Amino acid sequence: MKNLKISSIFRSAVFCILLVILTAGHHFESDMAKKYPQFDLTDLFAFATEKSTKTVFILSFNPSTSIDSTNNFGKNGIYSFHIAGDKKLKSGKTYNFSREGNNIMLSILDDASYSIGKKGKEIGSFKLNSAAVLSNGFKVWAGEIKDPFFGNGAGLQKLKTAAATGKFDSTAFDGGEDLFLNRSTTGIVMEIPNEMLPKEVFYYASSAFMEGGHWHGVNRIAHVLLPHLYLEEMKDIKTFNTLDPSNDLKKSKVVSDVIFKYAKLAGFQNNPGKYADSITKVILPDIIQYKIGSEANYGYQKINGRKLTDDGMNTALAILIGKATDDKVYNSGKNSTVFPYIIPLRKTSEAKVEEKKALPAAKEKKINQWIIIGVGAIVLALIILFIRRRKTNV
Repeated sequence: MKNLKISSIFRSAVFCILLVILTAGHHFESDMAKKYPQFDLTDLFAFATEKSTKTVFILSFNPSTSIDSTNNFGKNGIYSFHIAGDKKLKSGKTYNFSREGNNIMLSILDDASYSIGKKGKEIGSFKLNSAAVLSNGFKVWAGEIKDPFFGNGAGLQKLKTAAATGKFDSTAFDGGEDLFLNRSTTGIVMEIPNEMLPKEVFYYASSAFMEGGHWHGVNRIAHVLLPHLYLEEMKDIKTFNTLDPSNDLKKSKVVSDVIFKYAKLAGFQNNPGKYADSITKVILPDIIQYKIGSEANYGYQKINGRKLTDDGMNTALAILIGKATDDKVYNSGKNSTVFPYIIPLRKTSEAKVEEKKALPAAKEKKINQWIIIGVGAIVLALIILFIRRRKTNV
């Protein structure tokens, strides 16, 4: 019994250590993200609605989200969806979300580049955890959610540890568990009518924070686990997160070298050097392409947007080692087929709307009851008065 207890404690301790290690690796890639986790971006999705008439963009962030906190959605900052009509970001818009009290403001900037601190034209605001359709036809929502990501975190750490010693651990993902199963993040959902978008989009997301009277870039995100898997030096990670995607190609050799190392150790590619160079061109610059109205798929053979059910970690691992792989962790259902598509932690706006509709009906019923009682009392008083007058006349 004592050994069993020690074993349980040891497993819990290992799990906590892995959680810290992988959270630091997957999320906290910059000093600003460590200081302000509310602006640390974790995942980005883009896919068509069920009838393919609208496109959904979802950004998750803040791996330190707590249901007990009222500041999960950061203040004094901006969360941005950059959506361009070309890979060089020459045309397009940036959709900026910022917090003002308990309201979230959407502003649109006619520029898809990484313009830190520029918000653009204000479109409209909405309350946290409440769905809204703004004047431009966008349907939006923001609030705390179940982390939509799923993956074998312990297996990933084993793979990296083995690679650091010059080995490939083919059993790294055996018997793994979903490290992200019970985690929470915060999210923004934006549903856009297709006619308001180019036929093909190139998108990424970023965050910025105002500190000391200046705007600072905190994080930037598109491909899954980039830069976590493909950049190993902290100096490369820091500059990667705070610069425009046009600068990503300067990191091509660094990224290619990392992929070459893993591909060579894994032994699945006949020419790991050639493979590393070619796949690096797919993921850099860190922008994802999506054909509007088509079925999204974030896969090893084809990347076209990303659905909530796509196994992002499997794809990222396949890119790294040069072969389709399985981390033995699967989608646990932390998504929905209806708006807002992710799973909110708090009560959603639809329930509140029903309550608001029910209140006037209840009041009306109560008023009607008082009217009936009042009319009845008046009629009774008139009858009594009439009887008394008759008796007097008699």
